[in-house]
Amino acid sequence: MRLSWQKLLLILFLLLFFAVFYHFDLGRYLTIAQLKAGKHELLAYHASHQLETALLYLLVYIVAASLSVPGALSLTFAAGAIFGFWYGSVLASIGSALGATGAFLTARYLVGASIQNRYAARLERVNRGFREEGAFYLLSLRLFAVIPYFVTNVVMALTPIPARTFLWATQLGMLPVVFLYTYTGTELSEIESVGDLFSLRLILAFIAMALLPIMGRKLIQWWKKNQGARKS
Repeated sequence: MRLSWQKLLLILFLLLFFAVFYHFDLGRYLTIAQLKAGKHELLAYHASHQLETALLYLLVYIVAASLSVPGALSLTFAAGAIFGFWYGSVLASIGSALGATGAFLTARYLVGASIQNRYAARLERVNRGFREEGAFYLLSLRLFAVIPYFVTNVVMALTPIPARTFLWATQLGMLPVVFLYTYTGTELSEIESVGDLFSLRLILAFIAMALLPIMGRKLIQWWKKNQGARKS
């Protein structure tokens, strides 16, 4: 398979980015510990530059998620800590969905289209299934939250699911996780000592995160039952 110069340039950029990322240990800035350490500075900057902070946050989240940077998930906690629950949830939802779509489109451009062109006949049955119920499959993967998000982005890039379907299904499927992590972030912003880690609200938030795959399974079962009833 011969790569075009555009693809080679994109691969070179990705390699260079990750080389710089790991060489300078930039991942340390995407940790909860770093969020806690810089909490007061972040809140002070946000108080005087609200719009700039929101736009910068979106840019960082979209880039981090598009490039599948390790630790990008902590940015959802940061949304709650900096912007509060509702505003933070909106920003985290937009950033995570657009970032995931960026990763999806990058993977599709680099390998997805080539695989579809080369193995179109063998993938005909699989492609038919994804054309008919691709949104359902994607919602299931997002709601179960078992498979890492970046893996789902790449796998979906190998299917014929439209980008717009990927975007809305990703945003909808990730909402429960976004809400839970953003809420947990609002609690983290109030933690000043180890004892605060055991607040009732924070414990309940972590319990809800543990129960998320079960809730997702129930929702998917309801979806299938409802779809079956409509078809009959």
